[in-house]
Parts: sequence; C-alpha cells; structure tokens
Amino acid sequence: MRTVWSVVAAAVISASVAHADDLGGLSLEELLELELDVAAKAGRTIRESPGVLTLVTREEILSSGARDLTDLLLRVPGISFGVDVAGIQGIGFRGIWAHEGKVLLLLDGMEMNENLYSSTQWGHHLPADQVERIEIIRGPGSSIYGGYAELMVLNVITRSAADLQGGQAHLTYGQRDRDLGRRGASLSYGREAGGVAFEILGAFEEGTRSSSPYTDFYGTTYEMSDNSDLIGSFAKVGARWKGLSFQYLWDDYRMTVRDSFGESLSGPVAQTFVTHIAELKYEANIGDTITVTPKATARRQVPWRTAEKSSGQFYDKSVDRYGAGVSADWRAAAGVSLLAGAEAFHDRAFLNDTELVGLQTNFQNGESSIAYDNVAGFAQALWDTRVANLAVGARFENHSEFGSSFVPRAAIARVMDRFHVKALYSAAFRVPGVENLRLNEDIEPERTTVIEAEAGYKVTDILFVTANVFDITLRSPIVYFYSDEEGEAYLNYDRTGSRGIETELKIQDGRRRAYLGLSIYDATGKNEVDVYEVPDHPGALLGMPQLKIVAGGAAPLSENVTFDVSAVLLGPRHGYLEGDGAGGSLPQEENPVMLLNTFVWARGLGLERLDLGIGVYNLLDQDYRLLQPYAGGHAPLPVDEREVVARASYAF
Repeated sequence: MRTVWSVVAAAVISASVAHADDLGGLSLEELLELELDVAAKAGRTIRESPGVLTLVTREEILSSGARDLTDLLLRVPGISFGVDVAGIQGIGFRGIWAHEGKVLLLLDGMEMNENLYSSTQWGHHLPADQVERIEIIRGPGSSIYGGYAELMVLNVITRSAADLQGGQAHLTYGQRDRDLGRRGASLSYGREAGGVAFEILGAFEEGTRSSSPYTDFYGTTYEMSDNSDLIGSFAKVGARWKGLSFQYLWDDYRMTVRDSFGESLSGPVAQTFVTHIAELKYEANIGDTITVTPKATARRQVPWRTAEKSSGQFYDKSVDRYGAGVSADWRAAAGVSLLAGAEAFHDRAFLNDTELVGLQTNFQNGESSIAYDNVAGFAQALWDTRVANLAVGARFENHSEFGSSFVPRAAIARVMDRFHVKALYSAAFRVPGVENLRLNEDIEPERTTVIEAEAGYKVTDILFVTANVFDITLRSPIVYFYSDEEGEAYLNYDRTGSRGIETELKIQDGRRRAYLGLSIYDATGKNEVDVYEVPDHPGALLGMPQLKIVAGGAAPLSENVTFDVSAVLLGPRHGYLEGDGAGGSLPQEENPVMLLNTFVWARGLGLERLDLGIGVYNLLDQDYRLLQPYAGGHAPLPVDEREVVARASYAF
C-alpha cells in the first residue's frame, strides 16, 4: 500500500500546473435550457423532458467538496440509504428499499448493477472529482432502459476529452476526530486532435466506514475503525473517432467486514466487488434526419467475493453479460422524433471455486454454472405540438426463464413561458437476479406502476420552484429477508409502494445559488410486506425517513473563493435498534438526524493553477446510523462521523 501511495503522490507532484475548472457558474436561464438525454435518449430541457429530473452540475460537485456519490445523492429529495448485510450500504427511494434491482446505476451509459443479486454499493465508491454531471430520473425508466430502471435512473457522466482539454490531478484527505476518514488521489487526461478524442481516468482511495463502535443484537461490540476498511480503485479509458466510440471501465471496490448477516464474526474478512465493462458503438448518420447506432458490450463481474474459507463466509462466483443492440433515431419533422431499437444479451454465472463451503453453493438444479438469454425491443415517439409536448413509448422483453414483459409509458408536458406542467404514467418491471432464482425456484418478476405529476414556475430570473406528486405500486415485489434460524430467502409478496410529494426551490445567479427541497412519503394502504412494516405506524416503512429536507447554497467570498453549505435533515426513522443479547429486537424510533456540511473552494492561491479546498462534513457530529429497511436481524451501522476534508487540484 505504501508503494501505491508513493507512485500516486509522485505522479501528482510531477504534474505540470495549468488552469483549473471554471467555477464561473450558470445563470438560471442557462441551467433550465441545458438539454438532458437521460429521460428520452433525446435532447430535452428539464422542463420539457418526459420525467421528473434532477441535474447535478460540475460546479455543484466541486464547490460542495463532495467526497463520493453518496454525498451528492443525499442532497436529492426522496433518496435515502440503509444497511443490507455484510457492511453494505444500499439505496432507498421514496421510502422503498431499492437496493436490489429497483434503481439503475449507469456510468457513462454503462450498467453498473451487479448481475448476481442486482445490487449497487455505496460509500467511498466511485470518485466525485472525476464526474462532470449526474442526470437523474426520479421515476421509472424501464421502457427504454429495461428491468433495473424500475424506480429511478442515475446516469453518472465522467469527464470527457472536451471537458478536460488536458490533464488534472486531485488529492483528498479526510480526518475524523479520532482517526483517518479517507485519503485518495486521482489523475485524468484527455485530448482532441485530428478528429480523434480520448480520455484516461484513474483513481484510488482508502478509508474506513466509521470510527464508532458497532454492537450486534447478541451483544458483541467491536471498533469499526479496525473492521470496516474501504478501498476503491477505478479506471476508465474512452476514445472517439468520427461516429465510432469505445470505452472500457474497471471498478474494484474492496472492504473488510465483520458484521456479516446478524451475529458478528470473530474477526474481519475481506470482501470485494470487481467489474470490467467494455463497450463499442457507432453512430451512423443517414442523411440529415436519421441516426442509426449499433452497440456491443461485454461485462464481467465478481461481486460479493469472500475468499477466506475458514471464515464461514466463503463466496466466489462470477457473472458475465454479452450484449448487442441497435437503435434508430428519426427526426421525422420539426418537433417530431421517433426512436426504436432492439437489444439482446446472454448472461452466464459460474463458480470460480467448486468447493461448497461457507456461503458457496451451486446454482439452480445443483449446477455449477447457469445461463440465461434476453431479447427486447423498444419504441418511443416524441411530438412537440403547440398545445403540449407528448411522449409515448413501450418496451417488450422476453427472458428465457421468466417469459415476456411489456411496459408502456406516456407523458405530456406543457411549457407556458414561466410555468410548466407534466403528467406521467409509467409501467416498469424487475426480472429476478441469478441468486434470487437460486434461493427460490418459484420466484416471479415484480411489476410496478407509477403515476406522477409535476408543476414548476420561474418566479423571477433567478428563482425557480417545482412540486411533484407520485403514487407507486409494486405488485409481486421480490423481497429479501434473513433469519439466523432459516438463513436467507426471497419471496414474492402481494404488493408494496408509497405515495407522496416532493418540492424544490432553486436560486441560481452565476456563482451564487441556493436550494431548498422537501420530500414526504406515506405507505398507508400500500404496503403488505410484513418484513417492511412498522407496527402502529402504517404510513412508515422500515429504515426510511418519511420526511426529508435538504437546504443549502454557495456564494463567492471573493473572485476566486467560493463558500458552500448544505444541510440534510432526515426525519424520524423506525428500525430494529437494540438487541436483547440473544439476537432478538423490537422496532423503535430513531431520532431525526441533521447532517450539516461546509466547504470552501479557492482557485489560484499561491500558484495560478492550483486549487485548494477545505471543509467539514457532519459538522454537528450527529450520531448517524444506517438502519436495516427490512426485518433481517442486522443492528444499525454507524457511518459518517464528523470529518475535516482537504482537497487539492492541479490541471496540466
């Protein structure tokens, strides 16, 4: 590890110094006129797009001092986090535990969900300093993106050659009150020359999940500073020539964990998540109105790997996905566009080690490998009329194990000078993952219906407000739970869901900006999953706050210095908080948590092209713990104590 740090530090120190990122800022008008592709795979502004959208800009990422994607997503209404098993931080949305296959995470359009359990992993994962922007659909995207886009789509877009125009180097150091929080470094380089553009990104970070003690429901206590290491390595290469593009991604997320499923282990074990993705595509223009894009992808993942056989946690499986597809975008007339495409992929999962010890098991029917095929077709029509902008679309998908799924969607949006309204209907689905089927051969896909409406008003040239309501119903939801007596299992329940409201206020005036957001959900009459329910609180779901408020802003202290402050209030949460010493627990209410963060970002101090930043996350040192959003026997997991964060950035 010292060798790695020596190499990284030498590379950073030897980098030529050049101008850093422009933090001049956008006006509100410029922000609202930015075209996003995530909702329709066609350029539409936030107000025109057929979806409830959130955009996180490069300026917001830098001035906030965000340490990773979790810091940025906590500022988004409706998003919360909980603990799954084995030290994993998972995502929830609008009160619903969405960790496994209900939220699609894309990185430059490449799918990051692992294909054994369909999960995503958060905390010290994926470097924020290499992100150009984040486009979020706060709602389903299955009609275009398929099964993982059931409740929300997160498209993380990294820095391209056009963004970089040279190289950049970043150093980050975070110190908690008692020990190291994190330290990391990243390098990126991109150029455009002779019609060829390329970028190379790389990052390394190490730290710990928490410095606090963890106590399981059996009474075992240990210090997390010695048992929750997090080490992330990331690299991406991209190249483009005319319409041809290629990108390759490597993501290696390593942890030491001791909390396991319920009862803690006698000592920490290493757990890793490794992803390799390669993508090749070509955009061919036919005349001035048609673009045809064939694409091929290959992905290998080794998630949840625990190599120590003596620990009782041994698990070593890989899953491959090979896919190909083609889409055609026809701009038929002014204000009219049609998108259609077809996709196919082949999944194969296999044991890397056939010795069946610990958690290592064969797949369905006792096989050491298993394979599935999937074919899909999708279509979408966008028609901008004088009355309103209309969008209709659908996706048909056939899975070799689970049969067919058909999901339509329809949207209408009307922009009237300063005012806009949207009405949205979306169907979505989630096909069970490989390990879902292993644990229950009778498992079925879950089906989702989401109805949304949004209204927004540009009050002044710098003030914009929006409000949206939603109603989510999941039928036959795939639910994971664990007990020490029966182990882990998946079942289809009758239904779950939530309804609620989200509001946002945004002030944007160049480098001056402020925001206020509120989200509320209620599950009364929606949830029929007993491992999600909270006794005597029918409107609440385990682990997820019914009320969330986010607020903050940034302002220039001088020409080169920006001050950023943010506050995230998580209302009361319900969960299993304390054990009885024998593994049992009863639901209790966790007090509200206020996460207050500050950061100062300065350009050109000392050296013209040197940027420096310093700030404090969780300034009030709130006792922030992740609760398990289902009755699975896991105690609350401490995270994110107060941390002083320092950053340095060079460009060359």
